[in-house]
Amino acid sequence: MVQRAMSNNIGQGPLVMIKFPTNTKTCIFTWMAMTLLILPGCSSSPTRYMPPAGPGPQTVYIMERDYKTTWNALIRALDQMPDADLWYKSIEEGKITLRDTEVPVYGNCLCGTVGDNDLRGLAVRATSIDVGKEAPQLTRIRIHCTYTLPFSWPNVYGRSSMQQDIECISTGRFEQGLFERASRFLFPQ
Repeated sequence: MVQRAMSNNIGQGPLVMIKFPTNTKTCIFTWMAMTLLILPGCSSSPTRYMPPAGPGPQTVYIMERDYKTTWNALIRALDQMPDADLWYKSIEEGKITLRDTEVPVYGNCLCGTVGDNDLRGLAVRATSIDVGKEAPQLTRIRIHCTYTLPFSWPNVYGRSSMQQDIECISTGRFEQGLFERASRFLFPQ
């Protein structure tokens, strides 16, 4: 209900006074309507992220060859792998770093689940390899792969609202494949 009142001050227009209903039933109805409009956005179940279980695969291998022979076999194996691009190598330090590569999640890493769905897509793999001499004819190779999956969290409307990098656990496929390739150069059959 709107009532108009005239102002006594010169130069000002008429004042508008709004009168709110004082009926109890109208107030209860208004509060219930507002609650029903606001509540569905808050009552949807939140999407939960469940990380993958497990410590991950074996990533340390021992070769029964001297350090320099093992190093050369490892470099040759990396040169033949299509998704392994050398970024840094130092035989004195025993370190090799590969350029970050996008690989499919399926088969390479486990990223967990959001709700009931497994996370899929392209993860970024960062790989570092440490080579060390254990004995005159024993060389240790440690292959460390980390996977991160860029994930967009959906809001209540299904649109992307927040970007987050999720850390994944390697399945050991790349590490085992590299070790087997290097082994073929050291122990041809």
